[in-house]
Amino acid sequence: MQLLNGVYYFPRESDSAEGFAARPPKNYSPDKRYPVLILIHGVGERMGGDLAALVNVIDGFDYDGAGPLPRQYAIETPQFEAYCEKYQIIGVTVNYPSDFKPNDVDYVLDTLEANFSVDTSREAIIGFS
Repeated sequence: MQLLNGVYYFPRESDSAEGFAARPPKNYSPDKRYPVLILIHGVGERMGGDLAALVNVIDGFDYDGAGPLPRQYAIETPQFEAYCEKYQIIGVTVNYPSDFKPNDVDYVLDTLEANFSVDTSREAIIGFS
């Protein structure tokens, strides 16, 4: 796990431990339980699940390295971030190289529950393709 700019990054370890990033609310407290919302992207955004790939889905894709273009087309949109902050939700965005399977969801939830104070009665998944 690595913390950068308020986001906790969990890079991919294996097929059974896919990469994800978690953004707890700014006023996160371990004394309170938080709902979780997992955002799963479509096949066009598949990458290695390493730290660089996770930063791409959170901050936008870096198409030209240190070139003139800014990062673009983040999967985790400002609207998603604002919604999670407003309703005090731990927002999670995943990244994976091939398929995201039900056991991958279990891994993400188990890892979140081990590292954050999660309300296990309020865990949700959304996705798009």
